[in-house]
Amino acid sequence: RDVAYAAVPIGDRAIRHARFARWLEEHPERQDDPATIALLAHHYERAVVLARSIDQTDAGLATSAFVALLRAARDENRREGLRRADHWYRRARDLGGPEPDLLEALAEHGQVLLELRHLDAARDTFEELQARAADQPSRMAWAMGHLAATTRLGGDLDLADERFEAAARLARELDDVHTQASQLRLEGWTDLAVGRFRAALPRLERAAALEARHGLDDRRSETLRNLGWCQYLAGDLRAARGHLVEAMEREGADDQPGVVAWSAGLLAATWLHGGQTERSVAITSELRAVSRANGDPWGEWTCATLEAAGRLALGDVGIARATALEAIS
Repeated sequence: RDVAYAAVPIGDRAIRHARFARWLEEHPERQDDPATIALLAHHYERAVVLARSIDQTDAGLATSAFVALLRAARDENRREGLRRADHWYRRARDLGGPEPDLLEALAEHGQVLLELRHLDAARDTFEELQARAADQPSRMAWAMGHLAATTRLGGDLDLADERFEAAARLARELDDVHTQASQLRLEGWTDLAVGRFRAALPRLERAAALEARHGLDDRRSETLRNLGWCQYLAGDLRAARGHLVEAMEREGADDQPGVVAWSAGLLAATWLHGGQTERSVAITSELRAVSRANGDPWGEWTCATLEAAGRLALGDVGIARATALEAIS
């Protein structure tokens, strides 16, 4: 197969990759299938890369390829397939695209890298975004806040506080409520991530209040999920469940199965610590299978750990031991 492929002239290969990608696009019944989305991105990208290697350019083809790569990245991202999302975002950035779309890709990729704790790559991505968005103050403030988050996760808490304050000050000067809420949500999340849930709680409450007052719905589910997480850590299980259930409803309506699973996992933890063990085990067992299917080892480990604790509490010692061993491995 490889020999036959290599024997085809590069220009013909590019044409055939493009032809196959367009054929996939002509079959809308397949367009929501993750494998088709990935295949479309791959073939469009190969068409452009091969054409460029023999100095042939087609702006329309390149744009189609960038859009397909970005769609593949976003599809993985919404299902919490962060490593695969990183892969597609890198390929989209390498290929290049229209500047407004490229700025969106940089912002989204930086967030994925931040969640993966690839802090050096995240910092470089946010710095590139900041440089490209020099004439867009709101986006500059957003990038500054995410650079602060990268600094905090890297362990320099004092410098992170200074950077967060600078970003928040710029957002206030711009009277940009959306960016102000975003900064509070982000700072609360990073506090959570480094174990400072008591510092995170008032920030997330302020973010939620701003969102409710101004009808900011685009990231409200994320704020509610993190607020529920904080309240769970603070021992307020009733309030935590209320926010997590609302977050799940919003995430389901927005077709975000990956983050629905996150919220459901946190909800299972509240049931476990609230004595409703069977309910917790039912959720974590199902989510563990979903995490495995999505190639999400962190999610699988978290669910296996919770499930093992629940099984032990129910007296299922053998199953608890096997599940705990799976978590360790």
